[in-house]
Amino acid sequence: MKRTFTFTKRRLIGFLCWSLLPTLAIIFGIMILTYGVRLNYGASLAFIVLSLLAIGLLALLMFSNCKNVWKAILSVVFLYCFATSFFFLTFITSLKQVKHYEAEELSQHYETVCAEMPHMPQLSQIGQPVDVDSYYALRSMGIFSTETDYLICRYTPEEYKLQKAALEEKYVFQEENLVGYQGNENEPSVQVGDYRFRMLSVEEYSLDYPKSFVLIGYSDDACEIVYMAPYSFDQDDISSLENYITFDCVWEYVLKESSED
Repeated sequence: MKRTFTFTKRRLIGFLCWSLLPTLAIIFGIMILTYGVRLNYGASLAFIVLSLLAIGLLALLMFSNCKNVWKAILSVVFLYCFATSFFFLTFITSLKQVKHYEAEELSQHYETVCAEMPHMPQLSQIGQPVDVDSYYALRSMGIFSTETDYLICRYTPEEYKLQKAALEEKYVFQEENLVGYQGNENEPSVQVGDYRFRMLSVEEYSLDYPKSFVLIGYSDDACEIVYMAPYSFDQDDISSLENYITFDCVWEYVLKESSED
């Protein structure tokens, strides 16, 4: 005779422990590891909906008959193993993309950049460079991404000295250290290789640090001035500004491409 489950409080509690609680544990665990609200809301919602749909199907299976109980439990275990593996691969998988704009394409692209970030200099405001390059860099790691627009200006030694000195007159630079939502403190000026990067004043220009801001870098050896505007919607803190420039803004890749051009 086929034995069936009855809907009891004890079995309901057991079902919640096997399904909903692990779901919440995984979600809160990911939020802690990614500094809370940095977790992408769309991915969170998708994960919750997927889990609830699977849980609903498992509920029908668990309450149908005794023979399917272990199948349901194993299915729940498989579900969470799969979800955990998915998020693990999300964090260790990263994408780096750098696009170089030249000639007419440079002007069109950079006009868009200036419209979105008005504190970047107009092409008519950078003096007489020997060469100008514009780059768009994307660093994507799973559900997180950082977009950075670059303008790299190369000068003769004489023109470089003039333009470097003019930066102090054109811009107000950040003087005080910056603190993110998680309490990490960064100096507004850092040395990355041969380049000294300085941040524009967050208060003066109403910048949304650490999500969006402007850095100006210069190298006396290369006679170059670099303007860069990183943007990351879900960036809540920066543990190291030097590492952020190097890795999140993929500066090393941009510099390599710029040197080869």
